[in-house]
Amino acid sequence: MTRVRAFVGQLQCFSLAESLGGVESLVAHPATMTTRRWMPDARRAGRFLPTASCALSIGIEALADLKADLDRGLRRAARGLRAL
Repeated sequence: MTRVRAFVGQLQCFSLAESLGGVESLVAHPATMTTRRWMPDARRAGRFLPTASCALSIGIEALADLKADLDRGLRRAARGLRAL
């Protein structure tokens, strides 16, 4: 969960939300944002829904901005991994 928070915390172009039917880029954390949050971790993992996964919905922002945003978030999450 710490890696997900580190990743999402660095994003500026993506909002933490489930799909709202708009044109903006979104990031969702299914393990805590959907009905899956009530599923035990072992059951979720058995359904290929790891706790550290995120879902992206790409909007109409500039591709370069989205790439840079994701790169920044992933680098931050990777630094958190090395600290574990």
